[in-house]
Amino acid sequence: MFTIVDIDYKDGIKEIAISEYGPSNDEATRFYYYNGEKIINIGYISGFYGPMHQYGEGMVGDMKIEGMGKVITKTRGEILHTWFYEDEYGLSKHHYLLNKKKTLYEMDAKVTVLKEIELQKSPEDETKVLKLLPDDEVIISYTDNHEWCMIQTTDGQEGWFAVDGFDTIRELNLPASEVFSGLNYAD
Repeated sequence: MFTIVDIDYKDGIKEIAISEYGPSNDEATRFYYYNGEKIINIGYISGFYGPMHQYGEGMVGDMKIEGMGKVITKTRGEILHTWFYEDEYGLSKHHYLLNKKKTLYEMDAKVTVLKEIELQKSPEDETKVLKLLPDDEVIISYTDNHEWCMIQTTDGQEGWFAVDGFDTIRELNLPASEVFSGLNYAD
């Protein structure tokens, strides 16, 4: 699917967005523009822009381009399980898409604890502040999408745990699926 878009209406440049469904429905979009001499690739990001005919009439991708210099999309998370977060890109002074990194990304995964685990105060403070027991229902609310995840309990307590690799819970040296039920694993 290709569409002519205008990421920033003030710059006088229109872009071409070419969206693909990708393997396992991992949608992605390539962006190009014509500089008067040649077509230039300005970025490849997650998400689909425009109608998604493969999924039926009326289905539209979740990427937003409103002409104000940014692209909002959904990007697949890199740790713990299969999840997506809202991601933002802007244009550089040379007209390339640049990701606007965040310190924390909202994961919002409701899980049930399977193995006892102690959580620390913060990624920087190893003080143990919370012990989770089997059958506790909690929310893995935020992550740095690299190593650390924050849990919130139903009564508002918070604690952090670290992840090694994709999904090994450092504290227990176990895969996340053995520590929490309710995680999503899609290919």
